[in-house]
Amino acid sequence: MNSIAFYRSGIPFNLSVPGDIANTGNTGYMRPNYIGGDVVLSSPTPARWFNTSAFAIPPAFTFGTLGRHVLRADGVQNYDFSIFRQFPVTENKRLEFHAEMFNAFNTPVYGTPNGNITSVNFGKVTDTVPTKLGRYSWR
Repeated sequence: MNSIAFYRSGIPFNLSVPGDIANTGNTGYMRPNYIGGDVVLSSPTPARWFNTSAFAIPPAFTFGTLGRHVLRADGVQNYDFSIFRQFPVTENKRLEFHAEMFNAFNTPVYGTPNGNITSVNFGKVTDTVPTKLGRYSWR
């Protein structure tokens, strides 16, 4: 019998405001203002991963007050199991039973939530991440 347990915390991600609100001639780096309240929800769901009402678009000619990487995407919990057994058939020959289960408990890993404050999907997770995690079995 074999088992592998793999745990990883979620990757940090940024929230963003499109455009050039600060009027610096650059785009893609603006962050929203943090206006207060709990950001992290006690029971996040893909439809609402974090408290979106805690953020606002900054006023013109200002930078947002929110720091970088303040939120995290979903972590990974993956369990793989296998069982092997050899049965002797003759003196020189054996029959092997081999069973494997990858992601045995079928645990989904949600993708990164939408961090664009002007998007209709702001704070929502719209995809999942494959849980194979790059492991291969060779025979």
